[in-house]
Amino acid sequence: MKRDVLIHIKSLIDNGEEADKIEISTRGKAFEKDGVTYLSYKETDQNGFDGNSVLIKAESGCVTISRLGSAKSQLFVKPYQRNICSYATPYGTQTLGISGIYVSHKSVSDKKRELSLCYELDINHTFMSKNTLVITYEESAN
Repeated sequence: MKRDVLIHIKSLIDNGEEADKIEISTRGKAFEKDGVTYLSYKETDQNGFDGNSVLIKAESGCVTISRLGSAKSQLFVKPYQRNICSYATPYGTQTLGISGIYVSHKSVSDKKRELSLCYELDINHTFMSKNTLVITYEESAN
């Protein structure tokens, strides 16, 4: 059964010379099926992707983040593995390498969970950034 949740995303993007922090809070849905956790939410102008939908699938040892809308992408993060991701925008499509460093999914309290992941992003094997995401979500009253 889908539950209403408050989602808070902290993102740290470090290109080796400077680091950018982005924090976003939004409402979304969460549900579990066959041991897999799903989170979904709509993006807003907070991050420049207004109208896109995001689906996060957290399963044992890996995370898939899919974005649908004007900027389509599917990011797959699994520790010690490099995967290829397509990132489509209205301006063109870019192929990216995603090298997983870690994935963690744990309970913080009875109603609050935390999903953390870290990966390196490259273009044609040229390092672009190290990215860390901490996604917390908790049931909301609606």
